[in-house]
Amino acid sequence: MSSSTKSSDFEPLSVSDGAATELFASSTAESVPARRRKAAAEAEAVTVVTLALSNRVLEYFQGEGDDWQARVNEALNLIVNRHVAREAKKRARLRARTSARRRPAAAG
Repeated sequence: MSSSTKSSDFEPLSVSDGAATELFASSTAESVPARRRKAAAEAEAVTVVTLALSNRVLEYFQGEGDDWQARVNEALNLIVNRHVAREAKKRARLRARTSARRRPAAAG
């Protein structure tokens, strides 16, 4: 976080609909599809960083147990995976739209 960015610049995560609880729930290998397990295995390499977290986020993850850092990492990986999937869908829609425009009109 740069010195000009403050934690108040970010909107808090709403947990009213339970989506956030689902996002942060720990998952077992049985409940994770094979393609995601493979992606998780490929992402085993970690880099140690210093990260400023709000007290609320830190208390939530630390309150769930000693492996809180792994759960923070898992939650962030879920967010990244969803973002990447969303971007891939956008690119696919754009390709489909572009190819539909290039098709010649049927001679009738």
